[in-house]
Amino acid sequence: MKRVTFVNKYLFSFFFLFGITTSIFLFLNLQSCKNPTAPKGNNPPDTTSHNFTWTQYEFGSQQGPSNFKDVAIVNDSDIWAVGEIHTNDSIYNAVHWDGKEWELKQIMFPLCDANGNQQGFGSYPANSIFAFLANDIWITCNVSLVHWDDQNFKPICITMGYGQRDLGKIWGIKNQLYFIGTDGFIAMYSNSMWTQFESGTTIDLRDVWGSSDGKTVWACGYSNDYGSSVLLKYYGNTWATLWLKQPSSTSPPYEYFISSLWASDNYLYVAADIGIFRTSLKGNYSTQKVLTLSSGPHSIRGSADNNIAIALDDGSIWHYNGTTWFKETNSGQLKPLYSIAVSKNTIVAVGFDATNINWQGLLLIGRRN
Repeated sequence: MKRVTFVNKYLFSFFFLFGITTSIFLFLNLQSCKNPTAPKGNNPPDTTSHNFTWTQYEFGSQQGPSNFKDVAIVNDSDIWAVGEIHTNDSIYNAVHWDGKEWELKQIMFPLCDANGNQQGFGSYPANSIFAFLANDIWITCNVSLVHWDDQNFKPICITMGYGQRDLGKIWGIKNQLYFIGTDGFIAMYSNSMWTQFESGTTIDLRDVWGSSDGKTVWACGYSNDYGSSVLLKYYGNTWATLWLKQPSSTSPPYEYFISSLWASDNYLYVAADIGIFRTSLKGNYSTQKVLTLSSGPHSIRGSADNNIAIALDDGSIWHYNGTTWFKETNSGQLKPLYSIAVSKNTIVAVGFDATNINWQGLLLIGRRN
């Protein structure tokens, strides 16, 4: 495991002209982002800074390609990342941070038959993770999942769509988890029971998020050739298509394809190929573009309307503090970041480093100063 620490400094200058009744404040952004974008409209207050110290970790060996696909923050001393990590002696599918060091984990997923019956165990690359608390964490591989209770990984088989769907992201509230996947797959796991929904699409779904009360859920995705893309909304036990892009066409406002989304109680934030969009969830439900991007975003997450981060294909991380977007760091074109997690004072992004013949699993942690 390699570790590199570097610091971004966010500085500003304050000028006061003595004898003048009106004070003049001049803010200078001295970082690499020359033109941070401030969205128009009724913006949330700027109560967080862009001032993070970043540490980079790499995991893997020459035994095979390593990569991370997803990450979750329980708290600053309890962080998980999942994927596939090749070492000289074994293959792992998760790493865990306990506040002092990283521990490699080999999670055993259940082998399930077509009826959802467990037939054994296997250690497969992990696809996604969602954490409520330290004793309530959910992790998927392609067609099965486990529940971590802070002591054991409990195996859970999926009872529908076996062998036909690959599971993607997870979102939920207590006792109500939503899973999305390939070919428009959407299912809910509640009280040990599975319910599969008719999504109305066969487009591969990439992300899912919902309102704090669980009454509204959104899902989005795109086809492998980027020809089609979709944004779905769930309310009243029905999934409806809010936006659809067909092959060989563009469709306002997102134009090309949507890869990720995140919602607060006030806004839905959508990460599309050409930038970040924000839709009001109160009032007129208007949508506005709040950031233009030159590289495709893979993941957007936040802890509040003034603390949002996105991970991009070019290895960069952008942060929104309620007033401005700022490029925090850029690991490089050959170091794409595929998932990001945000807490009040911590950002964690994961992906892989393709500068070596065998990829290394890449993990960046930003801690607010």
